[in-house]
Amino acid sequence: MSQPQQYMTWINLAKLIIAIVFASLIYQQLFVRNDFNALVIEYKSSSHDRSYIFLLITIVLMFINWTLEIIKWKSLVEVKHKISFRESAKAVLMGITLGMVSPFRVGEFAGRLLVLPKRKMPVSVASSLYGSISQNFWILVFGAISLKLLIPSHPIFYFRSLDPLILGILGVALIVLIVYFLLPVISQKIRTPYLKRRFPSLHDKELLTYTPKQLFFVLLLSGMRYAVFCFQFYLLLVFFGMELMAKIALPSIPLIYAIQSGIPIPGVLSAVARGEIAIMVLSSYNVNEITILISSLMIWIINLLLPSLIGLILIWFYNFRQIEKHGNEDI
Repeated sequence: MSQPQQYMTWINLAKLIIAIVFASLIYQQLFVRNDFNALVIEYKSSSHDRSYIFLLITIVLMFINWTLEIIKWKSLVEVKHKISFRESAKAVLMGITLGMVSPFRVGEFAGRLLVLPKRKMPVSVASSLYGSISQNFWILVFGAISLKLLIPSHPIFYFRSLDPLILGILGVALIVLIVYFLLPVISQKIRTPYLKRRFPSLHDKELLTYTPKQLFFVLLLSGMRYAVFCFQFYLLLVFFGMELMAKIALPSIPLIYAIQSGIPIPGVLSAVARGEIAIMVLSSYNVNEITILISSLMIWIINLLLPSLIGLILIWFYNFRQIEKHGNEDI
């Protein structure tokens, strides 16, 4: 067997393994950890009047959510590598799929590398890094704000002084923001010979050359994405029968996402974590647990499962010989 044939055999085997692991985890999520059929039956038996406009808006917002992410990643990559919206969409969708089966969704980095030549991979890593930092900044900021807003009304927080914790979270957010804008400068300062030998691409001039204007644009897109998926969760809670006032429900959602972001689990298991956290936060307001669980599962299906299925198809039919070709390019 020739070397190219061996290469493609291993690639096809990797595709098959990814597909099997993905299908297995989806089955576990829907029918083992969450008894999806039981949740649906229980929901149908409720007398709640459903307004499907909330569900429709949530689905529309899913497209807006991932379009913002595609634009964000494309804008960061295009600083040093011209890339189309279509190729950026492929990168993001394949990244979602690989992120579903990896802790902290680190597989997203690998998925996005696939559409770029090897010599441009440092650009992809930097783009994903900046996108992640900008997203986490908003999670920290609104997590702290929601905690402050919920203290007077939540039984768990009432009579407890959480100001030190809130200030600590905001302090971390400020550090994240400073690092975000100063990382290009910092990366140029720590050029020890060992690091340059060990990580030659880390100090590549193409890696971290973003301007404050570009970084602010990315930060703005991340803030818009954050607002979209918080609003999506709220719409689903209302759709599935939550009667909690918006002034309490809306601040609760950022807190749920903030707690969830600190749990190192694959994306495929995020619905379980979000459901348990949401129950902890919202059940004190007498929100029905079935409403919380089915809303958490549905937001996972809409925002992650559906895009990841498209990503899996893209991975399956992707021409990985491009990587082999790119790998032979001079760096």
